[in-house]
Amino acid sequence: MNSKNLVRSTSGIRGIVGEPTGLTPTLAAEYGMAFGTFLGKGKVVLGLDGRVSGDMVSQAVISGLIAVGIDVVNIGIAPTPTVEIAVTGLKAAGGICVTASHNPSEWNALKFFNKQGEFITPSQYVDLNKIFESKAFALKPYNKLGKLSHQRSWIEKH
Repeated sequence: MNSKNLVRSTSGIRGIVGEPTGLTPTLAAEYGMAFGTFLGKGKVVLGLDGRVSGDMVSQAVISGLIAVGIDVVNIGIAPTPTVEIAVTGLKAAGGICVTASHNPSEWNALKFFNKQGEFITPSQYVDLNKIFESKAFALKPYNKLGKLSHQRSWIEKH
């Protein structure tokens, strides 16, 4: 699905924040649940850029991941390559960077990484999007939810 306010591709999900057909908190949480369901288990590294909408989008993604039993390591504001390095350094199952790179400030995006710290492949994107579209999320009971931790030293390690 592509519209003027939302673009989906293997390089991520980009959208205008604050538009009903853009990158909404609901969409971000559902992509978090879809990515966690796609991974099945493990932890996910999450980083973000300094956009005004970064906290809102990242908190929604974190909620989605935790809901499907995925532990999240929030590394805070960091460039995309730092998220990639943290994925491999922490032996995480994957990563998400909340950044719209060169897009205008009203945009934000979710970039998905596999356990090698690389962008997910086209076939992995197809699988992720099937889960997202079906809404067949692997929700966990209250006692099997994921946990959130913070590691703010990855920029220095990078």
